[in-house]
Amino acid sequence: MVYHGDRKHIFVKMLDKRFVKRFQAHRTPKTKWENLEMRANDVWYEGIREDAGLTREAILNLYYKGFLPLFDDCFVRIEQKKNFELYLKGLMSGIQRKNAEGIALFVGGRDSVRTFQMFLANSSWDHVKMLGTYQKALSRMINDPVDGMLTVDGCDFPKKGDSSPGVARQHCGPLGKTDNCQASVMIGYNSKKGYGLVDMALYLPDEWFDDDHAELREKCGIPEDTVKRTKLELASILLNKAISSGVFTGRWVGADGGFGYNRGA
Repeated sequence: MVYHGDRKHIFVKMLDKRFVKRFQAHRTPKTKWENLEMRANDVWYEGIREDAGLTREAILNLYYKGFLPLFDDCFVRIEQKKNFELYLKGLMSGIQRKNAEGIALFVGGRDSVRTFQMFLANSSWDHVKMLGTYQKALSRMINDPVDGMLTVDGCDFPKKGDSSPGVARQHCGPLGKTDNCQASVMIGYNSKKGYGLVDMALYLPDEWFDDDHAELREKCGIPEDTVKRTKLELASILLNKAISSGVFTGRWVGADGGFGYNRGA
């Protein structure tokens, strides 16, 4: 037998309440975002700083004191916060492959891969609350009842494999042709104050609802009650959700010609 080299995780459940206080006395105290050990590992993509016209110090200040603390109540453990920060840093870095393994290897090293994958797949962080918190923060900065506009567009992601949710041979915008990719519908908002992404939904092609994909649907965690919807139907659901929330108000809804009619795509 050969040791695989990966660290194991041990989970403890107290069956005897007499030990709870003793165990809690040795728990790691809650850590603030700005004190996380990964702060020293600055991997920001240079283009972000150049486009925004901000210094490294300004970005760190905004990130650790203005942005991350908004999501404090979306996590129950400090380890979740660390992995969330790692995930965001990976997305904002210059690496090409921004999947779970690629981000973990680049930002946290080999020992962080399994932990990071478990965080994304199984951790109980509240993504619904996180989206709501983000939307309210965005609204405070750019919402404009007089000149605001909700926008609809598609966004496609080229893929090599066949196991990602919704992946299929379909039109891929970035490649300008039919190829293996995931497709999504995204809702944005813009005004004179700025612009930002509001919400999104993954598009599932027809073949993902046949019997041959039943096992893959379960493996990908796609809910059993998911029904087939066109991109236009997904856009309508997202728009109604954004408008009814009252968080984003305005005068117009904008979209390209692809969402002006419905041919079942």
